[in-house]
Amino acid sequence: MYGKIMSIPDDLMWRYYMLLTPRTEGEVDELKKGHPMDAKRALAFEITSWLHGAGDAEGAAEDFATKFSQREFPEDAREVVIKRDDAKTVIDLVVESSGKLKSRNEAKRLIAQGGVLIDGERVTDINSPMPDKGTLRMRIGKKEFVVVKLS
Repeated sequence: MYGKIMSIPDDLMWRYYMLLTPRTEGEVDELKKGHPMDAKRALAFEITSWLHGAGDAEGAAEDFATKFSQREFPEDAREVVIKRDDAKTVIDLVVESSGKLKSRNEAKRLIAQGGVLIDGERVTDINSPMPDKGTLRMRIGKKEFVVVKLS
């Protein structure tokens, strides 16, 4: 819920304030004078608290900050086990471990754009050999975090 609200466009956020919160038009006008990200965080927290409770809203805010603002690797990342024979190059690894990429071409584009990190290092060559480690921490795109265990 928190993340969904954070993804709405800034100009639409003000309608959310008017329709979903008890704030007056004057209060919303005051919020418009500040930074939109601060107003959006407050809106996301307010709506998430209303629907799920303050504790869950705080947890969601921290999780969002960890993943998107601070760019840290989350502790609850999805784990995938891949056989070394199934992934001989980095592109094979990305396609096998991602739950969101639909094709090798999509993976190639993402790698070319610098959107894949393995153990914090940006991958730029699709034909790079597989890293020689047992466990890899991958960020695929902006939102997908995966711990890959090679067997």
